[in-house]
Amino acid sequence: MNKCKLELERNRNLKKQLDNYVNKKNNIYSNYRMEDASKKISQLNRDYHSFFNLPIVANYMKATRDFNNMMEKLYKSIEKELLK
Repeated sequence: MNKCKLELERNRNLKKQLDNYVNKKNNIYSNYRMEDASKKISQLNRDYHSFFNLPIVANYMKATRDFNNMMEKLYKSIEKELLK
């Protein structure tokens, strides 16, 4: 994941676009009800579709998703052991 993150951060334009996307997404979730937010997030994702298909961005997003899945499995494993 760090390799993908460094590659993305080297390209300031892509990093700026990703930061803008995250800020817009957070703003939507903060300012709209869940039903309205879902519609707006869907539109935002459509607007950024080509951006997320760029190889550097796609690799970063996949690495982030893989890391999050690994951490979720780790936490579930710890929880399972603690609840025994």
